[in-house]
This record gives sequence, C-alpha cells and structure tokens, in this order.
Amino acid sequence: MKPTLLLFILICFGCSNNSDFSIKKGSVGKVNSETIIKELDSLFLNDSIVKRIGEGDYMFSGEDKYLIFDSDKNHLLTLIPKQQHDSNEKIETIQVIVMNLEQLKD
Repeated sequence: MKPTLLLFILICFGCSNNSDFSIKKGSVGKVNSETIIKELDSLFLNDSIVKRIGEGDYMFSGEDKYLIFDSDKNHLLTLIPKQQHDSNEKIETIQVIVMNLEQLKD
C-alpha cells in the first residue's frame, strides 16, 4: 500500500469524532488489545462476523480469522487472535480493510 494512501486513511479515520471508527495505538474502533474473541458478537451486534477457523490438522492448521462486515456487506476489519482455537484469547492482529475510497466519504 502506498504510504500516502495509508496516511490519508489514518487521517480520515483519526479525525472522526465517532469512536467506532477511531484508530489509536492498541485499538481500532471498538476493538483493542484487551478484546477477547468471545466479545466480538456483542461488540458488532449490527454487523456480520464471518469466522474462518483454521483448517486442516490441528497442529498444522492456518490462522483463525474473524472478518467483520457492515450492514452494506462492506468488509471492514479482519481480526486474528494470539492463540488459535480459543474463544478466550485476545486479539493479536487487526487489519483495516478499505475496499474503495468512497467508503471514507460517509
């Protein structure tokens, strides 16, 4: 991703007064470094969560991924826990997804 685009995205989200879209160290909107997987359903009541639990052998399975979509079916976030296959685990990685720049204008 180009650095200028990333900077633009951070400025747009960072300047918003809506805490649901704020990006700060250790947090993105409603999710922070202390959020555990089983809290996601209550945090994103009006959104859709797609749970992609690692496939394959238990020892060689891929990462668990939790994809967050808004009510318009726009992919907003991908969350990856620290430990796989554990609903009591904290979030390790938060990936912010912007499919097109039109989403930022709202």
